[in-house]
Formats: sequence, C-alpha cells, structure tokens
Amino acid sequence: MVFIDYAERIATFDGVFGRENVLFRKYDPATFTEGCVTRDFCELAGVTLAPNQIRRANPSVRRDGVRFLFAYGRYGNREAPSGRWSRWQHGSLIQRLLALGGPSLRFHSSVVEPILNPLLPQLAKVEERIGAPLREDWRQHDATDCVRTEADLFRFSPESLEWLAEQTRQAFSAGMTDVALAQEVADRIHRLRHQFPGVRHLFQSAQLAAERHWTAWRKRR
Repeated sequence: MVFIDYAERIATFDGVFGRENVLFRKYDPATFTEGCVTRDFCELAGVTLAPNQIRRANPSVRRDGVRFLFAYGRYGNREAPSGRWSRWQHGSLIQRLLALGGPSLRFHSSVVEPILNPLLPQLAKVEERIGAPLREDWRQHDATDCVRTEADLFRFSPESLEWLAEQTRQAFSAGMTDVALAQEVADRIHRLRHQFPGVRHLFQSAQLAAERHWTAWRKRR
C-alpha cells in the first residue's frame, strides 16, 4: 500500500505559492457554511451562489443498504450495463435504499489502524499547519455492529430483511444458510432494481440522474 506524505505535500504548496497564500482546511461538514462544502468554498472565494445552483450527487446509503449492495455485487446478476437506462435503474435503486435508513457503516479499529498508523508520525506537523486536530478515537465504534471482516458485510439485520421482504412482497424462508441468504438478498435487490418505482421514487431517480449529468457537465467546462 502506498502512503501519502501529507506533510511533504503541504510543504510543496507552501514553497511554490508562499505559506501566506495557501489555506488548508480540515474536511468537517460541521464547520462548513450550512454544512455544505461547495457553499463554504464559494463564500471563502467571494463567489455568489444561488441555492438552486448546488447539486448534491453523493447521497449516503446506510449500513444495511451497503450490505445489500455488497451482496448484490457478490452474488447478483452480472448483466452488462445499458447506458442511460442502467444509470436510471441504479439511481432508482439507491433512492429506495436511502429510504431504508439506519446507522452509518462503521469499521472496526483492527481494520482502520493498519491504514492510519503509518500516518501518525506526520500528524503533528499537519495539525500545526492547518490549525485543527485530526486525531480521532478509532475504537469508539468497536462495541457496535461494525465491520471487522468481509463476513460482517453479509450479517443482515432482521429489520433490513423485513424491509426487503415488504419491498418485494415475499417473506424470507426460515433456516437459510448464510450463503443462501446472501444469494436470496442479491436476487431481491436485482428485482428491486428492475422494478418500476412509484411516482415519488421516479421523481427522485430522475433528480439524481440530472444532478450527476450536471456535475459531469460542470467538470467538462
């Protein structure tokens, strides 16, 4: 694994542009204007931005929804993508999974520490430069339903299975093995993806697709 030397990169920017001309910020939505990084950046740069000009294109699927998607990726139908229709189906599925709600996906410290530990030696320099603390308690979620191994991504909560059963109008059979259950979940997510949604989901999917096209168009400008 390649680790980024953030302290060195910060020093490079300072050396090229001058420290007084470079501002580094910690990515923390709680400190952003209205919790929006786009609005915060524009305000900092003196750019006037109307509320309807901001397009949010990265909604967060919660833990149970991620588990469903992981099962679908592992055991689901390997159909070839079909352009805009495929993207529309994906957007529709994401909107339905957003309605599932629930806790956020969290990783156990045993998964996080091997990645973050090599960054600790440079942390003090980076914190001093940006003027904000970056250290977090990596073990704060260890006692919760967090991800330690891949098997945890197939540990579906009873509430999420009940929700999926309601969406597909079919109860799950009792006594299924873990693999059989994951395969059944993948099959139902596939059906849900191809299911024609209600008017509300149709509007939300179209809105999500429009936001993604808008973002792509802005990047090409």
